[in-house]
Amino acid sequence: MSIFGAIWGVFKKIGGFFVSERGKAALQLISRMVPQVAPIVAALSILDPKTANATDVIALYQKFQVTVTEVKNDPVAIANALLNLATELAKRENPGIATSILQSAIQLALVSLKNK
Repeated sequence: MSIFGAIWGVFKKIGGFFVSERGKAALQLISRMVPQVAPIVAALSILDPKTANATDVIALYQKFQVTVTEVKNDPVAIANALLNLATELAKRENPGIATSILQSAIQLALVSLKNK
């Protein structure tokens, strides 16, 4: 079973806890978005928030032509900056999808990438 099949299986189990159709639809959309955002996550995974510095992150923003104002030199700020960059790139390809959906898919794609 692929990692995406496994993720979908987890979502199906969790889905039982969501009584609203809107909640179930959100979980389904997240699971469909994971394969779409996976290439973005893979491209950004060249930087590890634990070892990267702000200059590296700013260079990555510039490479993808995304505006960045400031990135602090600490792992949490760098991780947040990378998540924000991934979100902006995903929005380019998926306009109209809620940020929370995209970020959930990005986080799951990152987990999938790390577990390969």
